[in-house]
Amino acid sequence: AYATEIDEKYRDSEQQTFRGFLDKLTQLDAGKKRFDALAWTEFPKSIRVLLDNPDAVQRAHADFVAAGAGVVITASYQVSRWGFEQAGMTADDADAALRASTQAARGAVAGAQTRVAASVGPYGAILHDGSEYRGRYGRTHRELVDFHRERLGVLWSAGPDLLACETIPDIVEVRALADLVGEAAAPAWLALSCADGGHLRDGTPVEEA
Repeated sequence: AYATEIDEKYRDSEQQTFRGFLDKLTQLDAGKKRFDALAWTEFPKSIRVLLDNPDAVQRAHADFVAAGAGVVITASYQVSRWGFEQAGMTADDADAALRASTQAARGAVAGAQTRVAASVGPYGAILHDGSEYRGRYGRTHRELVDFHRERLGVLWSAGPDLLACETIPDIVEVRALADLVGEAAAPAWLALSCADGGHLRDGTPVEEA
């Protein structure tokens, strides 16, 4: 789907084909909400691993540590209070999952030099509508700051070594996360999701981001 392992000469066409496939699925499902229902039905089942069996997540991290990984990334990319509430769970469940994701990674690196990066995915990833591939959420800077602040606060208090803000497609969200990371004085990296070699998904030049 991300077309990262495809030969350069085929990359654009493969990405365009996949994008067209997603657009067609969305059109076919218009008004029916079957995909939306499936996403929110299956979501709690997978996230339950963090809440009910964190040892399984820790073992997965430990395999990477044993293989020589310098950093392990927590399983928190898509976790948010809003997302959990949409799935019939609670804000407390979301916070518990965020903490559990960091604790599992921390347990896996015990005694090793491997660092723990707490994963912070884009706002669009919790919408389950492909927004993380487009950006342009229609949300203000303040709304995105408020959304991410609660996640970052819980994650950072759980004790990772740094924050990993991943696949951010939108310039407003880039600025919101930069402000929050600055407030926390936390070491972090911020990875962008780009439409091509020079622009974010929302069309913003990479240099501006």
